[in-house]
Amino acid sequence: MSDPTRTPDPADPRRGGRHAAARVGRLRVEAVAAAIAIVAITVGILLLNLVNGSSGDAAAAPAATTSQPAATEAPTMEPAQTPSAAPETTPPPGPSTPSPEPTTRDDEPAGPRAFAPVVILNHSRIAGLAEAAREPVEDAGFTVARTGNFHATYNTPVTTVFYPDGLEDAARTLRDLVAGVEDVVPISDTNIEVYDPDKLILVVTRDFPTPTPAP
Repeated sequence: MSDPTRTPDPADPRRGGRHAAARVGRLRVEAVAAAIAIVAITVGILLLNLVNGSSGDAAAAPAATTSQPAATEAPTMEPAQTPSAAPETTPPPGPSTPSPEPTTRDDEPAGPRAFAPVVILNHSRIAGLAEAAREPVEDAGFTVARTGNFHATYNTPVTTVFYPDGLEDAARTLRDLVAGVEDVVPISDTNIEVYDPDKLILVVTRDFPTPTPAP
């Protein structure tokens, strides 16, 4: 059993071993601390580089963004062109409207009027009616061959011109020019006996518009 009051011997080998172990432990601690310090410095440098790199990129990005609008010129707006109005054109004059031709009856002859001698016969109880009809017939340009009374049994309700073959145009002229003549009939369609060939027969009735002759 050792004496606690005894002073340790420096030459004691057990004491030297403990000192060596302590020294090795300190060296290990210092080595670990140095390694940690180196790692910390390395990490710090890396972090500093990363921070500097991010800051540089962030600073460069706005600069690029700011310079971009300067490179782009605003488009120049050209004034809208107002379409010019189409030139007014005057339509060519249309064909002139022909003046209306004088109207004629459908059965009127288109050529010159024809005339023929006329026999006037009274088919009424008005005495002298045939002779009274002479004036308007002659005024129309016809020649009155004779006057008399109508004795045929052919029904003649209105004043009528009977004409032989070849004198239809003259009969129509007489009807057109003398007021009161209502009808035109070919003699061949009747039972009237012809005593005056190549003449028109004008049979006047009581409705013929002439003054009634004095008795």
